[in-house]
Amino acid sequence: PSSNPLRAEEVFLRLFVAPQQGEADTLLVVAHNNIILYLLMRAAGVPIERAAQAWRLFHLRHASVTRIEVQSTGSCHIVCIGAAGHIPHTSVTWNNIVGADMSAWKGGKPDRHKF
Repeated sequence: PSSNPLRAEEVFLRLFVAPQQGEADTLLVVAHNNIILYLLMRAAGVPIERAAQAWRLFHLRHASVTRIEVQSTGSCHIVCIGAAGHIPHTSVTWNNIVGADMSAWKGGKPDRHKF
């Protein structure tokens, strides 16, 4: 999003469409953290011109789940951000850093694992 936030905005406008009154729809988006965070910022109401910068305040675990519900009124409800309970603790990574959170990282080369 930082190099072309308008492209990410097109994705937001296409995916976050309110369902008809009384109907429900489920959409699963699998994407890089940056696009997930951009969509999260826009769903939270952060203006387009600030969303590409605001997502940098968050760090998501790899393969985590962020859930956003879009109501028929068009309002968005953020249910969870970066949930990773489905990943064993020993396999959790943040930016290729193993541990419960980024405080476990002391610098140096990224710790990469093949699963």
